[in-house]
Amino acid sequence: MVEIGEAKGYITANSITDIAYIIKRGGFSTDRIIEIIKHIMQILGVTSLTKTDILKALELGYKDLEDAIQTQCAKKIRAEYIITRNKRGFLDKSIKVCSPTEFIKELY
Repeated sequence: MVEIGEAKGYITANSITDIAYIIKRGGFSTDRIIEIIKHIMQILGVTSLTKTDILKALELGYKDLEDAIQTQCAKKIRAEYIITRNKRGFLDKSIKVCSPTEFIKELY
């Protein structure tokens, strides 16, 4: 949907290293990892992650810091949705949290 302009998508800056790590574990070469990351950067926006964001995330009361950071960054850009395969840790009800499948079903 983002690739064809039907939606705007963002990831947090700290997610880039996580993505690269996962791809590397899949046995991809460094050149292929760079190619994939560059492609992602053409499609998605990147939210910054500042000291203030981290401090605000820590105040959300989440057990998982990554979920808290994702939530704080989503709040910062006024996102309507957090799309994730692991919805359990997201406590903030001001942003709808759904799986990719739920997101697509909701739109269509």
